[in-house]
Amino acid sequence: YNLQFVPGRLAGSENPILKGYRFILNRKNNGTIYWKCALFKTRFKARISTADRQLSSPIPVHSHDVKHAENTVYVAKQTLKRRAAETDLPTKYLAAETVFGLGFKARFNIGCQISSLSRLARRKRQETNNHPSS
Repeated sequence: YNLQFVPGRLAGSENPILKGYRFILNRKNNGTIYWKCALFKTRFKARISTADRQLSSPIPVHSHDVKHAENTVYVAKQTLKRRAAETDLPTKYLAAETVFGLGFKARFNIGCQISSLSRLARRKRQETNNHPSS
């Protein structure tokens, strides 16, 4: 199996991707983290658990196709927001860098232009500047 972790929505968080399927945090208990399919709200119930970043449950069967392009876009946007918060690079540069790294299908799925990504980066930077971490 190929378990990898990608940036999550919250600063410093990560979400696992297993065989192309992305998971989100469900709960934590005694060093074990329980994850559910990122498409859980749409009736997909696949779950996994990890301990020390290693899979500790059987590989689940999903009732939907892998969403490679959507996962790529998700990771790209989370990375863009992190870079906006951590660097002083111009947001247009960060947006162009984000789009440049995407394949054709992911570029199509991103469904926005560089100006939209620049706004996303600016919002994240403003949010970070208004609420600096301790």
